[in-house]
Amino acid sequence: MTLGLIVIYKFLSVIPVPGVSQAAIDSMREVFSAQPGLVFFSSLMGGGLERFSIILMGLSPYINASIILQLLTVVIPKLEEIKKEGAQ
Repeated sequence: MTLGLIVIYKFLSVIPVPGVSQAAIDSMREVFSAQPGLVFFSSLMGGGLERFSIILMGLSPYINASIILQLLTVVIPKLEEIKKEGAQ
């Protein structure tokens, strides 16, 4: 089951978002090759960021945002108060 989900994910990471010009994607690849941090981030997302694939619009941005907000609750006291209040 897990192997099948990985294969589906990798297949969907190859399909580009419709309506995006190939020249823009090529220039984005040049930027990624110059920045090793972006290459690492793209590899975490299955290469979808580098190819601007349809899987890029999936669950990864939500996961990244939730991790960033969890880290910010330590730094920003107001966010920590909101976190302690819970759902209302």
